[in-house]
Parts: sequence; C-alpha cells; structure tokens
Amino acid sequence: GTVRLDAKIRVMNLFWFCLLKLDLRVDNVLLRTVETRLFHQFGADTVVRDFRWREATIEEMKSRGIDVSPEGGLITHENTGTNLLKPDQDTKLH
Repeated sequence: GTVRLDAKIRVMNLFWFCLLKLDLRVDNVLLRTVETRLFHQFGADTVVRDFRWREATIEEMKSRGIDVSPEGGLITHENTGTNLLKPDQDTKLH
C-alpha cells in the first residue's frame, strides 16, 4: 500500500490556518482520505477544526467502474480514486 500526508500552513497578521490531508491505499483492500482543517484567530481562546473522513473498499470502487490498481506509483487523487469517494461518507466535527 501507500500513504501520503500533505500539510499546508498559512500564518497571517490576524490568524493562522492549517490543512492536513492524508491519503491511504491498502492494496486490494481499501482507499481512505482524511482531511483536517484548523483555524485560529489570534487573541481568541479557540481553534476551529473541520474533519472529513472518506473511505471505500476496493470492491465498492470497482463496482463503480474505478481503476484503483497499485501500479500507479506515487499516491495521488488521480491514481487512488480517493477524490471519487462518496461525499455522503463525510464526517464533520467542530
């Protein structure tokens, strides 16, 4: 399988923002993507978190006509199909 974590951080005068994105492929088993966004405004007592978890088995993806072969090399949305996971599988937490 393959796993990839991307992190993007922006710090401005009034706030900071962080985007973490994890893509996971377990060969011949499942695909998963987890996105976490964090936001904090300086001077505030809170950090806002938005969390999304999408997952599908290889069989679910194949039944939808998506090629998820592990020969794709570096994991990307295009070669894993994680961008095609059903939106109704999202979970949001704040």
